[in-house]
Order: sequence, then structure tokens, then C-alpha cells
Amino acid sequence: MHSPARSIRIARGHAHRIRPGRSRRSRPVRSWRRHGRKAQVSAIATIFGLLLVVTFIANYLSTTLPQQMDVNDINHDLLVQNEVGRAAALLEAAATHGAVGTELTQPIVLGSAGLPPFAAADGGVLSGDASGSSEKISFGIAGSSVPSQELSMQSNGGAFDVQLRNIYAPPAEAAYDYGAVVFAQQGGKAFVEDAPPITVTGTAVQILLPIFSTTIGAEAGVGTAILGFQLTSEYTETFPSGGYTLVSGSIQVVVTTPFAPAWVAYINSQTALAGDATCLGVGSACTGPFLFDGPLGTVTITLPASITSVTLQVATYALSLD
Repeated sequence: MHSPARSIRIARGHAHRIRPGRSRRSRPVRSWRRHGRKAQVSAIATIFGLLLVVTFIANYLSTTLPQQMDVNDINHDLLVQNEVGRAAALLEAAATHGAVGTELTQPIVLGSAGLPPFAAADGGVLSGDASGSSEKISFGIAGSSVPSQELSMQSNGGAFDVQLRNIYAPPAEAAYDYGAVVFAQQGGKAFVEDAPPITVTGTAVQILLPIFSTTIGAEAGVGTAILGFQLTSEYTETFPSGGYTLVSGSIQVVVTTPFAPAWVAYINSQTALAGDATCLGVGSACTGPFLFDGPLGTVTITLPASITSVTLQVATYALSLD
């Protein structure tokens, strides 16, 4: 049994060891506060990280993606123009060499490049529908034993087009139009990229008249369409012959086309034919802007009176689409 004095000493000893403000319960409380602060910092860092990710994605979708897809669409426009231009060159080469029976193919890439998973490729439509277009070549001949008369040759449907259904760049169309290669943007101007096969040399003119004896349907999507041609007949004739003469100023090329403004601008820009093209049509047919399935204009090209010789080459092709 302890004496009171010893008990007091022990109590004092305990009082000496346990300092004021340092209770045993203070340690777990401070530890909880430290863990709480760490959790808050972690949560804030996570929120900032998510905000950065969301900001990056939003910027990508609103700026980077449209800019890159616009470039992809424009590159596709150029590719299709080149493909239609190669098709025109193949057709003309086959006729020039009289290669009857020759079968030719030209791939047409209908879709632009996409950027998965956010942006799919923009598609296109290849069609052989000429929508009532035509080309007519006429001229008069005269001679001592032959009364004046008009000779003419007409082609209905010597055209095909590729509608480029762009979403990020302006929708556009590349077309083979009676030997000319034309490019136009919806709501904009149409331009002749490759010249129509009308060549003036001094007092002579040479004209190629393409005729498509078959029609093709339409192929749409983002794949590659294979356009096929076969030269089935070709003949070339030079007028006048047999003592005939050409009636001065009677030689005309008349093209009815959805690209009438492009034809007029191109013909009138050529030194030998400047001012020789006129246009008739309703609405925007002769002035633009270009519209898909828009009105047709009739372009009349009256060759100069100085022309005394016409070489007319008529080439007939069968078309197919794979």
C-alpha cells in the first residue's frame, strides 16, 4: 500500500510526462487532417486533368479536325480532276490513233480521306446523266454545182460528271463535258481545266465530236468506281472537198451544258476565238453561280470568217461502270 506522499509523487510524475496541449488524441486528428488535404489535392488534380482533356478534344473537334478534313476534301477534289482529265486524254488518244475496238478504263476515287473515329470520308457520286446536254457542229458549203446547204452533226450525252459531296470544303463537281474537263464549286464559278478539242491553226479548224452510244447509271459512296470506255467507231472528214467552198462565217459549234459560263469564259480568252462565244439561257445558266442540277445554257461559238477548212473527227464510245 502506497503512502499518500508516494501517490502524490507518482501523480506528479505522470503530470510531468504528459505535457499540456499534447494529449494522446491529438495525433489521430492531425493524421486525419493530413489525409483529407491529400485527398483534396488529388481531386483537384483529377478535375484539372479532365478539363485539359475536354479542352483538347473540344479544340480538336472545332478547329483541328475541320481544318484537316478541309485539306482532305481539297486534295480529293484535285485527285478527281486529274482522274477525269486522264479519262479525257485516253478518249482523245484512242480517237486520234483510230484505235477502234480499244478498251480503256479509268478509276474514279469517290471518297476523300477520313479521320476516324470522329470524321468519316466525304463521298461522291459518279453519273453519266447528261441532263439534256448536247453538242452540235454545223457549217455551210457552196459550189458552182451545189446549192448552199447546212451540214451538221450532233452528239447527245457526250458527258459524265463526279459530284463531290464535301462537308468541310465546298461541294463541287468535276465533269467531262464534250471533250472539255470542267470543275465547279456549288454556289461558285465553273472553270475549264482542260480545253475542249477545238483547235484553230491559221485558216483551218479541227474539231473532235465525242458521242457516247451507251449510258451508265450512278455509283455513290466512298469507294473506287471503274469507268470503262470502248471506241466503237471513228471517222475523220475534211470540208470542203470536191471543189466545194465553205460559206463564210457559217461554222458554228453549239454546246448546251450546265457549265455554260465556263465555256464562254474559256473560248473568249483564246486569241484565235476571242469574242466568238455567246450564251442563251434562263436564270443563272449563263452567268452563274454554279448549282448541282442547275439550268442549262446554250453556248454558240461562231468561228471567224477567215476559217476556210474544217476537219471534223467523230468518235463513238461505249461506256460501262464497274
